[in-house]
Amino acid sequence: IIIGILAAIAIPVFLSQREKADLAACRSDTRNAAEAATLVAADNNGNYTNVTTATATAAGWNQTDQVTTTFKPINAGADIEISSACPPGVTQTPVTFTTTGADAGKVMTPP
Repeated sequence: IIIGILAAIAIPVFLSQREKADLAACRSDTRNAAEAATLVAADNNGNYTNVTTATATAAGWNQTDQVTTTFKPINAGADIEISSACPPGVTQTPVTFTTTGADAGKVMTPP
């Protein structure tokens, strides 16, 4: 009985910590992708048009397993939107980054 009670307490706590760790990895991937995108754009006169998963990886970015990141150049390549879908089990997804608007330069997580 005691083991059952302890398990009932420990398992939800463990799952909550796991989700927090997965969300942190997703946010980190997005932040690092933004830095790689900036490096790629710097090599292209500040234009984000050539930013892809391949060019970001070539610039040193490493994507975490189960995190899917997309790069979307906007405003004729003058800006970029980056979106990362977090691993299954993370409720705050996707994590985003943009170089334009009120949230420019911030890694944003949905509430």
